[in-house]
Amino acid sequence: MDDVRPKDLMLTLLCTLLVLPLLPTTTGAPYAPPGTTADPGCSAEDPLAQALADSGAVTFDEDPEAGTWRTWWVDPADFPVPPPPALSEPQTAHELIELHGYQNNRTPFQTFKAVIVDGDGVAGRFWTEKAIEVIRLFSLRETSTPPRMAYMLGILETAIHDAMVLTWQHKYCHLRPAPYHIDPTLRPLVRERDVPSYPSEHAAAAGAAAFLLDQFFPGKVTPNGTTEEILALALESRLVAGANYRSDVDAGYALGAAVGRKVLDMRAGDGSLAIWDGAGRPDPDIVPCAWEETPPAYKPPDDVVWGDVRPLLLDDASSYLVPPPPACEGAEHLAALEHLWNTSRTLTPAQVALAEKWDLGPWTELPPGRAIGIALAAVIDHELTGMHAQRVLASVAGAVTDAGIACWDAKYTYWRERPVTTIQRLWDPQWEPLMSTPSTPAWSGGHGCLFGALTTTVAWFFPGEADAMASIRDDIVDARLYAGTTLPHETRQGLATGSDVAAPFLARAQTDGADIRYTA
Repeated sequence: MDDVRPKDLMLTLLCTLLVLPLLPTTTGAPYAPPGTTADPGCSAEDPLAQALADSGAVTFDEDPEAGTWRTWWVDPADFPVPPPPALSEPQTAHELIELHGYQNNRTPFQTFKAVIVDGDGVAGRFWTEKAIEVIRLFSLRETSTPPRMAYMLGILETAIHDAMVLTWQHKYCHLRPAPYHIDPTLRPLVRERDVPSYPSEHAAAAGAAAFLLDQFFPGKVTPNGTTEEILALALESRLVAGANYRSDVDAGYALGAAVGRKVLDMRAGDGSLAIWDGAGRPDPDIVPCAWEETPPAYKPPDDVVWGDVRPLLLDDASSYLVPPPPACEGAEHLAALEHLWNTSRTLTPAQVALAEKWDLGPWTELPPGRAIGIALAAVIDHELTGMHAQRVLASVAGAVTDAGIACWDAKYTYWRERPVTTIQRLWDPQWEPLMSTPSTPAWSGGHGCLFGALTTTVAWFFPGEADAMASIRDDIVDARLYAGTTLPHETRQGLATGSDVAAPFLARAQTDGADIRYTA
């Protein structure tokens, strides 16, 4: 690329200033993007930015109303953002010079990472994928259980959502054009978008996500570096890409980090750090079919008090408490056990493959990671803008989080033993299931709860995905049967619980300000 000298950049700005008086003038209220009303208390403090918008020389039409969407946690009034440098100020010229420096010296690695972090304009995509990667990496940790990883994703995605809503509010207040909108010599690596650039939503997503990941996985190193190193790379990528000014990135990062910190403060004392004291466990010698440690590891029960964690949206997990399981000595339950036992001895290669696909144990992204990955694939396939994509991800992750809380509340209310325990006691002391049995009671099925919430939520946002989501539900029932870990009626009850928990999240989506489903 040709070198761009500082005086060339000043010439660009000077030309803009000289051309400004020739632009068509407007009368009346300041520029308000389609679907919004100009707020006399919030308009661009930079007269050049306002004039460019008023004249139509720069247009902004990407989700202009998103700054008014309902947040999950924070009050936007608590997060003021100072105005950006004016287009005519020397700082803007210096920041443009910096962008040209990056443009003239981009390495292949920087180019690759800039495109990855951009996510085709979906700011939360990179950090959602990073969270899934971290879950996979630390899936062997005792604390990396499905409900806890669902909780992490729920906090992460809703915090990113709120940080992005706040950036949109300030974007359409200050109306700062992106650098490539005013400097034709900049050639961005990423898709040019019709949205104000200040503050950077990518930097806000990075600030919130990096802070929270560092809290959930303190001091840990991913295959690509520490959280701090990945954060620095992500922020720099916006400059490498020519997508934002440094002041856009700095303001966005500060905003996102503040939101992440606030959300975590609001979750203090929510029960997620509670430790079980051993109380409440029934004695198998007294209570029929009470849960016992399962082979081969005979681990103690996981997350016994997780049902007491304060939900994200539900008032109380116990309000979604499922009915008791069928009598463990009844004909229905025994017939289901015998069917699972017989099936385990005649598994076909296809059945084994299905069980392995959905087992999602150690060295995988676990059920909540798979769930949010399915939601992410849906928003990408439907080509949603960044704000709408994050709206879906936050709703799905929140529903999966609360489904995990409600499910674990049921598990440790009923303490129903797993199939391996019953089959070994009644019929075959040497029998082992195909897949390792989770160290939790059977009623109701954890996979069912988490994927019930996922499939119900995704099918609502994307009606065209209803058949695919129904297929996932059927696969989960069959996969856990073939795995030998969960009876079909236990998984189906989990699916029903997940669907019930998803309902208030979908009700919220109808009043969040976006109030749309994605039918294309």
